[in-house]
Amino acid sequence: EKFFLLKAQGVLRNSLGFHQDVFYGLDRYQWEHWVGSHPSILPCEMHSTRVGFTDMVEGRVSSEQHYEWGIGPRRYMVFDAPGARRPYLLRDEDANFMQYYYAAGNLVKWIGLYGEVPARDSWVWDHFPAGRRWRDLVDEHGTGAVDAMVRGSDGHVRSAFALSNHTGTAHAFDEEKALSLSKPPIVVFYHVTYPASEEEGAAAAVRAQFNALSKGRYDNATRSFDRERKILLYYTISGGGAHERESMSRLCEEYSDGIMCRRLGTYDDEFASGETLRQLHAFCDA
Repeated sequence: EKFFLLKAQGVLRNSLGFHQDVFYGLDRYQWEHWVGSHPSILPCEMHSTRVGFTDMVEGRVSSEQHYEWGIGPRRYMVFDAPGARRPYLLRDEDANFMQYYYAAGNLVKWIGLYGEVPARDSWVWDHFPAGRRWRDLVDEHGTGAVDAMVRGSDGHVRSAFALSNHTGTAHAFDEEKALSLSKPPIVVFYHVTYPASEEEGAAAAVRAQFNALSKGRYDNATRSFDRERKILLYYTISGGGAHERESMSRLCEEYSDGIMCRRLGTYDDEFASGETLRQLHAFCDA
């Protein structure tokens, strides 16, 4: 879950092309991932490196020459072709550093499942591309290494889990009472971006969206809008200046009969991203 949030924020990535449930350890595949998941494990292998994944699956492993016990890992992916050496190594060092299938994704898993990281002399740091770079972060930050990387990634992205990087929270106001009513408001999380030199067009788009929200939730059964339920709007602003922020406040006041606004944060950088997503995650997780 944390990886998918960080991937959506553009901090970590999966650029190797393996997107099925089996590779992420989702649903029924979670058990296979959990079995060898502890960061202190020292892997070993019974098969010779001359044997490939397809050979194992299709039962083409029978003679003594197919077995050769040894300390692993001796292949980079379980389905590597026999004798292959780093077939999925990316040329870009930063891409290797951010890659889900390498140290980054495994650290997310180790920290998330166990609250632990591998020892400094672990095989992990030499096995994975950019592993020593992650080792340096772990030396400095321990289990906070991933969030430390996120905070320092490029200045545009905030950690989805580092609570020190936000202003305001979705549960710091009086609307908890409103959410418990028989007809609670419809909750909307809205990230507003004012691109440089396009503030006027962005402001027009925001007004149009406020107008649409003010109509209420459309009921397919009655083919009408339910105007009795208010909108609880949590919003974040990136880019623009004082004028745009004041305009947003005026819109909230203008539509206050149907929309309750709660500003979560403002950022001068128009490319700031991830903060609204982090707030949404915290709201759903509460």
